[in-house]
Amino acid sequence: LMAASFTVGALAFSREVPAEQETIELPGVGLKLIIPDSWKSLYRVERDEDELGCEVYVKSIYEQEGDWAEAGLLFGVRKEYDHPLTREEIDELTPASNWHFFSTLDATYMITYPGDVQYDPSDPEQDQLWHRMRGETGQIRFYVDGALVY
Repeated sequence: LMAASFTVGALAFSREVPAEQETIELPGVGLKLIIPDSWKSLYRVERDEDELGCEVYVKSIYEQEGDWAEAGLLFGVRKEYDHPLTREEIDELTPASNWHFFSTLDATYMITYPGDVQYDPSDPEQDQLWHRMRGETGQIRFYVDGALVY
């Protein structure tokens, strides 16, 4: 029962990732993100220096010049703790912008979302692309050490 409570949202099924799927890999924590096909050539990954996480951006927004350069954040994901925590424990330890992603028996992973506007609101193309991709984040699949967890 305790182990089940620590794996909130985790459905562990061993499966192989199709070779044609684009992935973001964080080998230091055994995490692999399977990216939607519709994101091909549209996203950019910035890995943390410690290789425990990354941030994923809309590439065209991030790489533009001017006031909105390096914007376009869709989400960040990282291994946050080397032990399992419940949602309530996470809420006590971290800022409200973090979202408890899932816990395994030996780690807790977090997904974070931006708390502010990540594109030039006067540019309808950026608005549409950012919202479309943000809406598709639910299609991302997460594998930890080869097991599907989300």
